[in-house]
Amino acid sequence: MNPAGDNIVFKRWELEPGMSISSLISNHRRGIYVLEFADGCRYVGQSVNVVSRFATHVHGSSHHKGWDDVVAIQFREVPVGNLDEAEYQEIFRQKSLGFELRNKVFNLGHNQPSKFDDVVTVEEQSHWALGHGNYELENLELRLSEVPSTPSKLRSKVPTSVSDETYTAVLDDLAFCLSHVIPDAIKLESTYWTISDYPNTSGGRFATLNVGNLELAYFPRFPFDDPEGRIADMHQLVFFNLPSCVLDKGYDNAIIRSEHSWIYFERHFYNLIDTVGVEMPIGTLREIFKTEPDLLIDARQFVISLMRNGGSGKFRRWHSQALSTEVFQYCRALKEAR
Repeated sequence: MNPAGDNIVFKRWELEPGMSISSLISNHRRGIYVLEFADGCRYVGQSVNVVSRFATHVHGSSHHKGWDDVVAIQFREVPVGNLDEAEYQEIFRQKSLGFELRNKVFNLGHNQPSKFDDVVTVEEQSHWALGHGNYELENLELRLSEVPSTPSKLRSKVPTSVSDETYTAVLDDLAFCLSHVIPDAIKLESTYWTISDYPNTSGGRFATLNVGNLELAYFPRFPFDDPEGRIADMHQLVFFNLPSCVLDKGYDNAIIRSEHSWIYFERHFYNLIDTVGVEMPIGTLREIFKTEPDLLIDARQFVISLMRNGGSGKFRRWHSQALSTEVFQYCRALKEAR
């Protein structure tokens, strides 16, 4: 018996190669299981019939080739209740114990093969993250010629309720993300990243940039008023999510250069992963990341992890080609001005 805390107990059996578990778990087979491998890795899964699921792991399926290196299995029965939540909690527990997992779902940053690797090779991913990629937005003109230029909802608010300065600052931040943070942004549009146009989410935003199933950057419509008085004036902000390990690298809670150039770090908590939210005035994201190159590498690696974890999913239905076209037009204008 292996105690897992909160009165949760797993039964554990050591296995020989090719061994079936049908005699070990003869009935009551619905629950959560943990596979242990010879290399020290683990895999957490759920099933209404763990015996048949174990067989697919050993013999292989459309999800992975057969695993012939399973040395033990842990199992706890969950006769009723939400298996998704139970699986998520066990994945989190196993990761907190320091085990490398072969899971893909709920396991951001995994090293298992991913569908994304067929779109952007592992070598290209590495080059992009470390600053050796192509940051010129390949096929930009083709993208702009294929999509009709219709005003976005955000653009329609200028100048009545959104100033030209604010609109341009939002475009500049998004343009930097699509050209220098997200790899191969034109090819991956709407499949691995999306932009929401003037959504009413969380009290209203100018825009939200989503990568995979996570908000990467968002722009609240309400201005920032610092109650601690660190910044005297009110500002419109962009919130950018980075991996939680950022605060383990010695960054202070705040980096303040001037009245209009500063960043704050604050922990955020999502179902998918915990992050560090970086807050800064809109229109300064390009400057901040270029003066903090380590943060830019972290951002690129985080984006690649999100994409390797899955596509746009639920966000795809709200993708705005109109706003992304305006961002790409802004990128072209910057390129022509150089």
